[in-house]
Amino acid sequence: MKKNYKLAIRVIAMLFLLVLPYSAFAGSVVFPSATQAGTASLAETADGWEFSNALFSASFKKTDEGKLFFNGSTEMSLDAGTEIFQIVLGNGTKVDASQMTWESIEAVDLVGDASAVVYSKTLNGKALKATLSYEKLNFIWRAVLRDDSHYLRTELEITATEDTPMQSITPMMYRVLNNGKSAPVVVGNTRGAVIASDYIFAGTETPLAFNMVSGSYNPNFKVNSWTPESWVAVESIPAEILALGFKESEVVSSQGHVKVSDAGTWTFRFAYASGAHRMNLTGVDLIKDGAVVAKDYHIGFTGNAASNNVYTLEIPEAGEYKLRYWGETKTETINSTGNITVTKANSTSTYNPANWEPTDWTAVTDAPADVLALGFTASEITSKEGLVNISVAGNVSFTFQYTGGTHRMNLVGVDILKDGAVVAKDYHIGFTGNAAENNVYTLNVPAAGVYTLRYFGETKTETITSSGTVTFGGATVVATNPPATITAIQPTEVDPVTNISGKWSRNTTLKTTDKFEVSTVVGLIAEGQARRSVLSYIERERAVPWRSFSLYNSWYELNINRNNDPDPLKRMVESQTLPVVNAWKTNLFDKYNVSVNAFVWDDGWDDFNSLWDFHKGFPQGFTNVDKLATEQGAGTGAWLGPVGGYGSSKAQRLAFWNSTHSPAISNFQLSNKEYFDAFVGRCSQMVDDYDMRYFKFDGISAQYEAFGPSNEEDAEGILNVIGALRAKRPDLFINTTVGTWASPFWFKYSDCVWRQRDDFDRIGNQGNAREQWITYRDQLVYKNFVQSSPLCPINSLMTHGLIVTKNGPPAVMPRDNSEATKKGIIKEMRCAFASGTNMVELYLDNDLISTIGNGELWKELALSIQWHRENEDVLADVHWVGGSPWDGSKTNIYGWASWNEEKSTLTLRNPARTVRAFTTTLREALDIPAYVTGKIKLTDAFAGQTQYSGITGEALDIDAELTFNMPGFDVVVFNGSVDTGASVETLNFKDKKMGLVIGDEHKILFRGFTDNSTVQVMDTKGALLVSTTSTSADFEVKVSQAGIYIVNIISENGKIQSEKVVCW
Repeated sequence: MKKNYKLAIRVIAMLFLLVLPYSAFAGSVVFPSATQAGTASLAETADGWEFSNALFSASFKKTDEGKLFFNGSTEMSLDAGTEIFQIVLGNGTKVDASQMTWESIEAVDLVGDASAVVYSKTLNGKALKATLSYEKLNFIWRAVLRDDSHYLRTELEITATEDTPMQSITPMMYRVLNNGKSAPVVVGNTRGAVIASDYIFAGTETPLAFNMVSGSYNPNFKVNSWTPESWVAVESIPAEILALGFKESEVVSSQGHVKVSDAGTWTFRFAYASGAHRMNLTGVDLIKDGAVVAKDYHIGFTGNAASNNVYTLEIPEAGEYKLRYWGETKTETINSTGNITVTKANSTSTYNPANWEPTDWTAVTDAPADVLALGFTASEITSKEGLVNISVAGNVSFTFQYTGGTHRMNLVGVDILKDGAVVAKDYHIGFTGNAAENNVYTLNVPAAGVYTLRYFGETKTETITSSGTVTFGGATVVATNPPATITAIQPTEVDPVTNISGKWSRNTTLKTTDKFEVSTVVGLIAEGQARRSVLSYIERERAVPWRSFSLYNSWYELNINRNNDPDPLKRMVESQTLPVVNAWKTNLFDKYNVSVNAFVWDDGWDDFNSLWDFHKGFPQGFTNVDKLATEQGAGTGAWLGPVGGYGSSKAQRLAFWNSTHSPAISNFQLSNKEYFDAFVGRCSQMVDDYDMRYFKFDGISAQYEAFGPSNEEDAEGILNVIGALRAKRPDLFINTTVGTWASPFWFKYSDCVWRQRDDFDRIGNQGNAREQWITYRDQLVYKNFVQSSPLCPINSLMTHGLIVTKNGPPAVMPRDNSEATKKGIIKEMRCAFASGTNMVELYLDNDLISTIGNGELWKELALSIQWHRENEDVLADVHWVGGSPWDGSKTNIYGWASWNEEKSTLTLRNPARTVRAFTTTLREALDIPAYVTGKIKLTDAFAGQTQYSGITGEALDIDAELTFNMPGFDVVVFNGSVDTGASVETLNFKDKKMGLVIGDEHKILFRGFTDNSTVQVMDTKGALLVSTTSTSADFEVKVSQAGIYIVNIISENGKIQSEKVVCW
């Protein structure tokens, strides 16, 4: 593949195959553009300051009064003149930054900190810093541009000299000049979704943000129904709705552009269909040219019961409008679905099918061919037509009877149409006058209903001057009006300006001891690369860069069905955990030099009559089990329920609290300082006492599917917990589970979020329970992330990993010692790792892993962990390939892929029992930018995979069409390498490192060139000789020098370290 490649070989000796330091592959997802941003600069101008790099510039204007306004960005089409932030106080007072007292503005050089965990903070940069105040509030605001950044961030800190009630902070306010380009929209159905167009993205960087746009089409809006994702925060809320008793942050809207067929009185009846909460409504209105032209604002609801759930609008005329439905979240969050019946009373029709007058007949342009075949030209045919309701199916007769006029009525046929097509007809010549002949027409009506009825006459014989009647036989035929409709439409023109903003709801008091911190981003999207452009930003700014993290979780093996027992000795105890860790050491570490990153002890270790203290079954806490874990290079992790956990154990924890506190509570709240301190204290003590690498924070809310918080302060509380723990150990792996949602801004804090719904279930009608479980797990990722929140990466999800157990619901899956069962587990294992999510949970009963396949599953597990770690430098880019695992009626081939300019991965699964074909190109599957061309070689990541002729092992043009004819339930994992074919003959490790112990069985990996090569020579001086070759005419150079990482070497003093050795 060619793009001015420099020959770069990274060689990694995988001793014990543990992880590199968290920063080893930080920033591995590069902004997908042939031009990179380069060095950041900040220059003082005549009227302010201008940030710039090779991709964009953005400026801020300083007024004569010493205040700052954003002054625009040409490349991002951002207009000048917007405020840099706004706050709303607890009493509803809005205060713009320009209304505050400005104390100082200064340019700041940012020096990268090589020890920082957040990748962007390791880079140099520039900042513009302002200090402001308003009454008892103090503000520090910064605009920040780091090197190699395709985006601009702002940061805001707020402190108070006196406790101050707050309502919200809006730190992002831009006007986008669309200039005929796509207008920004909110991309996703959750709080904290990203705003994006084809060329920019933006947002306030918290999962609790209301990121909003004005004047744009909402793809989740429907006229006749709603779902939780239909409702979003909006910038402008009618004062009449706020007057009903709501704050701006408590009002949401579902709105979109519509076409109204008729003026008049319209009603909108909301009817709940499903969901944990009723739908709480506040109004309906209609907008024309920015003004409200019809409205009905009142409080109503619909659930199992309903009250005031009908809204009435007087619509002045037919035409195009914006229709807005209004709801509120003050009473409860929105997680319901429902239907909206939209009706208008019909006026009396002027059409009468039971008679005719001379003036009723009009010329036709589309006379039926069968009528013309009777001997007429089109200009000689006339018709009378209208909409009728026919009461029954079957033969219906129409008898025409002349009543007056100078000429008889000359007829040629009758028909009815449905959806524009003739469904019944009788064409023949007849007449009625003083005499009549063949004046009865009979139709075989297919079903009762509404049709277009057409009578056909001819003027060839004589003109139509008669009147008469039509009688019906076999059914009642009555005129009806066309149904009045309101239909959703997409705007035909892009609004010239779109306001975008990001609001942080803070309905709480800012205390003198606290500090509010919030930040924003606005950046560029490379052409056709929205996903990777946003992902590159996320990986630069997330709390910890993507890293491979495999873990054992005890839930099914030791906890399920007994974690709620009031007797702690009947729950998980230390004496059960120690044999588990020893089994993993014996079967995985000792045999294959591989270990998990952490052993995680799930719900059941704590004393319910305490605030997260250990129960007596763990007399020394995790001390002993942690010691065993560290002996194999692993650490410890633990489950905690921030709001108390689940079921009877939660009830017991609450009972203990309520025994010493008043009033009694039904849910723990992290906003309670005493509980917050106890919770953080327990976690912090674990970090101090053990090699604590992981926390699983479960049940931030009890929502089955979450689109936002059920309680804002609980969600804010968990973010504060994470902040406190990262201050002690920045590289903690923190898994925030049930109660999180598909916002990419979670990753500013936690390492992964929950995929939603049940831990385990099955879906579809293909295969055994294990195949249906894999389909269920992956279908939820597709539905909740790939489809509903496509800019939230799937590289950081808790999917519930790999499950092999004899306990709980997953015990339904095959677990006998058969070849079919072993292969099924291996396929699930491949999917769990190749899906590319950073955390792979292993819910494995160690005795089953040892017996199924006679221990072979341990080897397969070692290979999978090794593959995941060897691909840390590319898997951060993982994205979806193919269709939905289960679309409601059938399965579809799907998988995952990742790519950078040196290497790639591609995994496909056929979830059907029969052979299916999947056609793609590598450019499409790997999402390769347009500026890149060349070939990629796909090789098997694991032995024993299906061989795809013309694909496996071949150098493939990235634009060539490939077809995979996949056997039923096949899973195939490919490693992709750029087909440079560079020749590498010998690498000699030059530097000797103290305490370095390397054996000749260890593997060397040539990044982007060849498969693993074994060490050939190991001399006593520490020189390591490796040989490998590949051929290509593209390169005629020899390797001069390259870096090599020897990873997690256990030195003579027993410490784990990483060494970088020079080789040539």
